[in-house]
Amino acid sequence: MSKPIVIAVCNQKGGCGKTTTVAETGACLAMGGAKVLGIDLDHQCNYTEALGHLDEETPGAYELLTGKKRLEEVVLESKVQNLYFVPASIDLSAAESELMGMIGREHQLRIALAGAMDGKYDYILLDNPPNLGVVVMNALTATDFMVVPVQVYKFARRGLDRITNFYDNVKHFLNPGIKDWMVLPTLLDFRREKDVIMLQKLRDQYGKKVFTSQIHVNSKILESQEVGSPVVVMDKYGVGAKQYKSFACELAEWVARVGVAS
Repeated sequence: MSKPIVIAVCNQKGGCGKTTTVAETGACLAMGGAKVLGIDLDHQCNYTEALGHLDEETPGAYELLTGKKRLEEVVLESKVQNLYFVPASIDLSAAESELMGMIGREHQLRIALAGAMDGKYDYILLDNPPNLGVVVMNALTATDFMVVPVQVYKFARRGLDRITNFYDNVKHFLNPGIKDWMVLPTLLDFRREKDVIMLQKLRDQYGKKVFTSQIHVNSKILESQEVGSPVVVMDKYGVGAKQYKSFACELAEWVARVGVAS
């Protein structure tokens, strides 16, 4: 049986589209026939709520990370066929301190995901909190690829060096099997001339590390999150849905290409 492709969506900055990227990309891949598992590792629970799950008492990522539950005990079905998820709760805010006291704390998620390596899922997408703490370290230790959603303004671009250095350290010390990372430009608004200029600067600086796909500011995406349904379901012919479908295709091509090469 084939091993699923694990993709961590990370950025230490908040408000850059991490959760939206996980929710929409996961839905796109699932609607294309892939079996997808999304895991919400952020105690703000935005991914969980974006899929319409509002019960904070449901066991989920906290129990998984701390070894209190097995993966199969915390996986829920979403409203999208082929898309499954592990919810978050406010309890995750305590996970950082609890993990700090554990031997092998960086490997807890990798160990927990061993039960998903039986061919049940094609992709596992990890939505991470906006920091570079122990939970994010767990995600990168368990992952094959890292996607960094980033806004194009100056200070957001500066933060890229920090997270790519973090990636390099995890690869060197914890997960030599991690394969590659790429950047996804998000929340673009070409009504602002500066966004056009800054996007080009991002592409000039990082070259082929930047996806061709780019995600624009879109009110329908915000509306879809309010009703707990991905925009690719709620407004499947809209601009936001088309952009995320394009990105999901590019993502699948990238991981397949890199996977074969490695």
